[in-house]
Amino acid sequence: MNKVNSPGSLVAGLMAAMFTVAVPALGQTTDGQDKAIRVTVLTEDGGHLAWHPKEDLIAFDRINSEGYFRPWLMQSDGSKQRPLIITVPGFPTKHVGQPAWHPSGNYLAVQAQQQESPKWIHTKAAPGAGVLNDLWIISADGRRGWKVVALSSKINKHSAALLHPHFSPDGKRLIWSERISGNVEPFGEWVIRLADVSFSGNGEPTLSNIRTFSPGSKKSFYETHNFHPDGRRFLFSGQQDVGLEIYAFDTDTGNTTRLTRDPAAWDEHAHYSPYGK
Repeated sequence: MNKVNSPGSLVAGLMAAMFTVAVPALGQTTDGQDKAIRVTVLTEDGGHLAWHPKEDLIAFDRINSEGYFRPWLMQSDGSKQRPLIITVPGFPTKHVGQPAWHPSGNYLAVQAQQQESPKWIHTKAAPGAGVLNDLWIISADGRRGWKVVALSSKINKHSAALLHPHFSPDGKRLIWSERISGNVEPFGEWVIRLADVSFSGNGEPTLSNIRTFSPGSKKSFYETHNFHPDGRRFLFSGQQDVGLEIYAFDTDTGNTTRLTRDPAAWDEHAHYSPYGK
C-alpha cells in the first residue's frame, strides 16, 4: 500500500481544536487599499466556510459527537447555528465537508466520505485530506442530493482522493482537484478537473465536458480554490516550484501565474475579492 497524505491530513487530528470561523471587517487606507480593522470570532469549532451568495447565511463544517465532519449553517453574526440535516437516501453518514454554494443559493457542492471506506482511513478521509471522498451536489434544504463524481476504482482505492469543489460565478462550471495516483511523494499525483454543469427541469445536476489540467512542469499536489468574477480564471495551491504556493490559472489560455513566493510556508485557501482585484 502506498503511503500518501495531503497537507490537510497532517493536521486533521487537531482540526476540532484549531478551527475558528472569524469575520474581518474591512476598511480602506488613504491609497484605496483594503485594510482589516477588526476580527469577530463567530465559532471556535468550525471550518471550511462559504458565504451564501444572496442571503445572510454561512455554510461550514464541524466535527460531530461521532468524530465526523458534517455541514452546518449559521447567520453571518454567528447566531442560529444549526446542522444541515441531510435526508437523501443512501447519503453517507461519515465525513462530509468543504461546502460550496451554487450562485443560485439552491445547491451546495460537498465532499462526502464513501460509506464503505475502512475505519482506519478516518483521519485521511477528513475534508482537508479528501481520501475516498466522492463529490455530491445537494439541495440547500438537504432533502435532495446527487453523487456527481465517484472516485475511480482503477487506482489503488486508498490513494484515491478529491478536494475543494467550487462553482463558477455563473454556476455553469465546477472545479475540484483529484488524486489519480499514490506513486509520487509526498502527496501523490493530482490533477485539476473542470466540468460543465447543467440542471434538468426537476433540478437534477449533470456534469459534462470534463477537462483535466496539470499546470506546471511536474506531477504535483493541487488544491483548487475559487473562481475570478470573470469565470475564466481560478486560484489553486500547488507544488510547482517549492513549498505550497498560490497560483492563478486561465482556462482560456492555459497560462499559470504564480502569486506567492514563500518557500518556507504553505500558502493556500486563496479567494478573489468580489471585484477580482
